[in-house]
Amino acid sequence: MNQSNPSFPTFVKDLKLNSRLWTGDTLRLGIYYRLLCLASECKPYGYLADGDSPYNLASISAMTCLSDEGQLLSAVQELQHIRAIGRDAKGRLYVPYLVQHEKKKRVAQKNGKKGGNPNLRNDQKNLPKDNPRLNDRPGLQPQLHLHHQRIPPKSPIENQTGEVPWAQRLAGFVSSGLWMPEWGPKPNEAGCLAPSDLLQAHAGK
Repeated sequence: MNQSNPSFPTFVKDLKLNSRLWTGDTLRLGIYYRLLCLASECKPYGYLADGDSPYNLASISAMTCLSDEGQLLSAVQELQHIRAIGRDAKGRLYVPYLVQHEKKKRVAQKNGKKGGNPNLRNDQKNLPKDNPRLNDRPGLQPQLHLHHQRIPPKSPIENQTGEVPWAQRLAGFVSSGLWMPEWGPKPNEAGCLAPSDLLQAHAGK
């Protein structure tokens, strides 16, 4: 899972550009937002995948707490039809909104390291003469812009009720073997954090 993007921007104006998504079925829109949240936590960012390995429907269902896989499949197909969800050559589903935003952010970061807008920036070092306040105070140095460290969330991913969806996680592990590192040890490993009663219920499956 991607720990370098603990949040993502939601620009309503951008989302409304896809009128068929915005004015369509509200259930489909709700499922889209769940997929949006999941994709923002995956690596690569914006993809419903673990690296080059795409998540299957059962895994996506478990991680988004959507128990009706048929309903999820129908929504994904509709979202692909209106281009709110895409699929690449490796078979990985992705959210174009997040992927495009990530590309823009990387370009902005690259330009920022070089001094800002490539059409406006000056590649020369910022000299004291460029800042009148430094001319009168020779002991000061030009201020350096430091990148703020992003601190990933410490708690496990929770559902809307505030409870950790262990049942869905265990179901996904049984069906596909998928288990995220931040969830702790796997169900078949010592020290698993899932409730013992749920572990026993899934042990024989």
